[in-house]
Formats: sequence, structure tokens, C-alpha cells
Amino acid sequence: MTKYIANHTPLTPLLFLERAAAFYKDKTAIVQDNIRKTYGALYSDCTLTAMRFRELGVQPGDRIAYISRNNYQLLEAHYAVPMCGAILVPINYRLNEKEVGYILKHAAVKILVTEEQYYRASYSDIVDVHLVLNSDDLYKKEPLYKYKAPRINEDDTISLNYTSGTTGHPKGVMYSHRSTYLNTLGECITASLTVNCNYLWILPMFHCNGWCYTWAVTAIGGTHFFIDSFDPEYVVAYITTQKITHLCAAPTVLIQLQQAINFSLLGSYGKLTIITAGSAPAPDTIRRFEENEVKVIHVYGLTETHGPHSVCETSDRSRQGIASVHAVFMNVVDDQLNPVAWDGKTIGEVVVRGNNIMQGYYKDVKLTRQAFKGGWFHTGDLAVIHQDGHAEIVDRKKDLIISGGENISSIEVENVLYQHPDILLAAVIPVYDHKWGEIPKAVIELKHGKSVSDKEIIDFCRDKLAHYKCPKAIIFDTIPKTNTGKVQKNKLKEKYYYHGK
Repeated sequence: MTKYIANHTPLTPLLFLERAAAFYKDKTAIVQDNIRKTYGALYSDCTLTAMRFRELGVQPGDRIAYISRNNYQLLEAHYAVPMCGAILVPINYRLNEKEVGYILKHAAVKILVTEEQYYRASYSDIVDVHLVLNSDDLYKKEPLYKYKAPRINEDDTISLNYTSGTTGHPKGVMYSHRSTYLNTLGECITASLTVNCNYLWILPMFHCNGWCYTWAVTAIGGTHFFIDSFDPEYVVAYITTQKITHLCAAPTVLIQLQQAINFSLLGSYGKLTIITAGSAPAPDTIRRFEENEVKVIHVYGLTETHGPHSVCETSDRSRQGIASVHAVFMNVVDDQLNPVAWDGKTIGEVVVRGNNIMQGYYKDVKLTRQAFKGGWFHTGDLAVIHQDGHAEIVDRKKDLIISGGENISSIEVENVLYQHPDILLAAVIPVYDHKWGEIPKAVIELKHGKSVSDKEIIDFCRDKLAHYKCPKAIIFDTIPKTNTGKVQKNKLKEKYYYHGK
């Protein structure tokens, strides 16, 4: 079928900013401290930055990396970088010098833009140019020529996102203009975003481009709000005073928020929607928010799926749900890729496919082929499917505890532990046992000022679980988390698998 200019436009999220600048020119796009920026000004500043990159020699396909906290400049990067035809590489600012250096080399970054405190001298040996945010070097007031948009192929890479690298080196996950456009529309639908949306940036933008909300909020003409740091009491107050309608956050962030002294303010506010993912939220955590008139949308996905791929649409909000409207395809299969029974009992691996799946791993054809085996992307997550078609994650493949031939879901045990009134965080891990092969052990962080014994916690579990599933030992320790709030069970297993306490 012939394509005409009138009936075909390459899909790219840059179109969302063009639309917003045309129809919401005078509407506030950004709020950060005393800074207010309209969509007209946002578009103008993005074009100026794009032209600055071109003047520095950036060619289509070059990589431009940013190391920054959430702020309006990093939001602008999501437009300015592809506006000059380059690929954005958002880097976790909490990584150490060696980890950042690996990413800069692997991605062959041409220009590095950082907040001043995150730059290290060793980076100058890797990148061609270093620019500092809020400096005259980055913004050029009088460009040498008028901005002209690049020719976009919707299958071109727009962003290169590196996984957390919990084992080995981080992998570079490639997103296309097409996939980010479609995923963005899906997030607008899932979260019911409207032009009156006030979105608070809690989720790091370096994580899956902020689950594509960097583009989604702009797509519907909403307003991006930024704060300097996360403090639970301040965030609750900010939500109510600034009339925040939406935010995304990992379940660990929700746990911190519900500990805020002024948490009950959200109950009287009654206008907040939270989209949560990253690990399975405990049902008790979701219940606490819903009792305070906060709508919680539980989604599930990975870096390789641009973040959320499925959404829970049943009363049991802790389930990972069904494929989102933009994703469509999701299944739970056995080792031969046969779908498991929808009985809520048979365990298989979650596999997904669709237009929101990554293009592949940068410079790693072999790993990409493995990940796409059989025409599906293999998530490495184990789940069951209930009769209503909703998937429920029972564990990561690597975290499932096999004790005496019985499968024990660490998530099931953790959900019980979270019902204990004195427990703040819980992580259940396998440890070696000469008789059973593995046994479950619980690492616990208690709420401030609380004290509880090992026996009390174990007895609490035995009242609610089959005894073989209960932790055989309790460790009171600080639970390590990634910079996006995920519990790092790999570190706990390294520490305790063979050596106990």
C-alpha cells in the first residue's frame, strides 16, 4: 500500500512537544523551585540546546549522556538530544566512577553533560566534550542558524538505557522512536492522564526514561513538578499544597511515605494517583494508601519493556495483571513455551512481546537472541495465571527457594511479613542447608523504635503460612536497595547463603 505525506508520519515522541508548544504555548510545563516555564519556552530552550549540540559536531546516531538528578534540564534532554538526531544515554548519578566509566566507553559517548558534582576527571579520557548543567557552555543564546528538525526514521534508536547490572556489567537497552511513542500513549491511558495532570517527579528519569512519563505528561499538556530531594513529610505536604495528581514510585517509596507523620493528609486531599512497580507491593501497603483515598495502579515490567508492560485490573491489587492496552501480548509458559493452565497454581516464566519491547542489547547480538528465543522476550520472572487471566509473580527464577523439593515463593512469605505491625522492610532469601538443600531466611528492617524477637516473627508466619514456607531464621539487618528502590537480594544471598550470620 502506498504511503502519502497526508496519511503517514514517522512515530516519534518529539511530536508531543511540537503539539504542546502549538496548542499549550502559554500553559505551565515545568515547576521547579521558583522556576516556571511554559510549553512555548520549553520548546524554544530544547531547540537552542539541540543547536548547541550540533555546533559541537554531533552527528545523527551519536550518543549524548546525562548524569543528573531529576530536574527540568534532564527533562529537556529527552527532547533536545533526539532533536539533533542523537541518542540519549541517561546514567544513574549514584553509580561509582568505575561503573560510569564502563557505560561511557561501552556506549562510545561523544558528549557528556553532568551536574558539576558528578563529574570525574577520568571521564575526559573517554568523551570528546564535557558540559556542565546551568553553565554558559550548554546554552547558546544566539544560534548560528535557525533550528531545522532532523529527518526521523521511527526505527532509529532514541535512547540507550543501562540496566542496573546486578550481575556482571550493565546491559545497554535500545529504545526506538516508534516504541517510545507507542509506549507513551499507553502510559497516558493506563494512568488516565489529562491536560489537568500535575505530575511529581519521584521516579528517577534515568530509569527507563522515567517509564516514558518524560514524554507522556508532555503529550497531554500536563505540568512537570520537580523537588530537590525526597523527604516523606515534605512530599506529602507538597502533594497537597501543589495539587499533585500523579506520581510514579517503587513500593519501597510507598512504604516510606506511609510512615510520614502527616500521611493522613492524603486522605482529606483525595486527588492523588500513584503508579507503582519495581517489585511486588505488599497488599497491606496498597490497602493503607487506598484507605487514605489514594488510587494505586500496580503495573509490571522491565527496562527491556520501557518500564510498565502490564497493569492490574482486579480487586487483588498485588497481582501484576494483564498486558496493557499498548502492549497486548503477555503469557506465562513452561520450558517448552507452552502456556500454563489458568489455575493460579501452575508456575511458569513470564514472556512478553509487542511494539514496546526493546530493539535489543547494544553491541550484544548473542544476548539479544537468547532474550528473544521463540519469538518472545523472556523476563526471567516466574508467575501463575489466575482464571481471570491476571498474572501473579511468585518470584524471579534466581530467587525461587527450593527446599526439600518444594517450591517456596519468597514474595508470598514477604507479603505475610509485611502484615506485621513492627516490620518496615523484609527480604526472604534462600540459604544453604545440608538436609533440605535450601531453606528460607528473612532479613528484616524494623520500624523506628520497635523491638521484636526472632521467635515472635517466626510464630507470626506460622499462623498464616504452611510451616515449610516459614523462615527458619531471622536476621535484623539493613536491606540494600538499588537506586530505583528495588531490594538487592543478590547482595543478601552473597552475604548469607553459606555463612549464615
